[in-house]
Amino acid sequence: MPTLKQVYDLLEWHRDERGVTHWEKNNLTNGKWSSFGIGLTRLKSLARQLGKPSTSLAAELRTEPVWECQVLAILLEDPTALKKEQAIAQVDALFAWMLSHIWCSTLAPRLPYRHELAESWITDSHQTRRRCGWLITAEISKKDKQPDDPVFSHLLTLIERDIHNEENYVRDAMNSALLAIGSRNAVLYEKALAAAKKIGPIEVDYGDNSCKAPDVAAHLSSSRVRKKVGLL
Repeated sequence: MPTLKQVYDLLEWHRDERGVTHWEKNNLTNGKWSSFGIGLTRLKSLARQLGKPSTSLAAELRTEPVWECQVLAILLEDPTALKKEQAIAQVDALFAWMLSHIWCSTLAPRLPYRHELAESWITDSHQTRRRCGWLITAEISKKDKQPDDPVFSHLLTLIERDIHNEENYVRDAMNSALLAIGSRNAVLYEKALAAAKKIGPIEVDYGDNSCKAPDVAAHLSSSRVRKKVGLL
């Protein structure tokens, strides 16, 4: 297993000054962490270079006040050794909205209790848990054969009812879930498209960048999605 020093040496070797400048200019975590300016795609490659998942190394990295260490802690976590209580504690400690996205898209899909987390978190009082609940729901709808359509139909009803009254980054996650569920099959496609049209555009503040919330109705209406669900 690599040592913490070896991880830092690797990060220093791949340091990106343009990324550092962007980080400092936008003060992405209000001074909480520093950064080597390394993008997510490169970090995923570095995680593979560091070897097999390691809960002990991930725990070490999680204590470091460096963005790349926080991301690598997620990428190097061993999902087979992560207990549900530990997963909950990790999510509760997530500081930045992008970290919750990374946690839910890379680690959560490999957790055997992901369905339980998603179901319980989408109505939780903790906004980060709600965000993660919907992000995990999106991953489940893209990758898992279960649950059945009635479960997803109910989730579409919740999204249509609640999305405009939700917290900023929870809206973002619900929008992702809406698109993912609508891309699952022809039946859910029609229900999701109808919901997306009723919802209309949503506003998500991603900070000082060009990111915008996807127009789900437009995405679902594309020939790519329609072909995927068998409507073309």
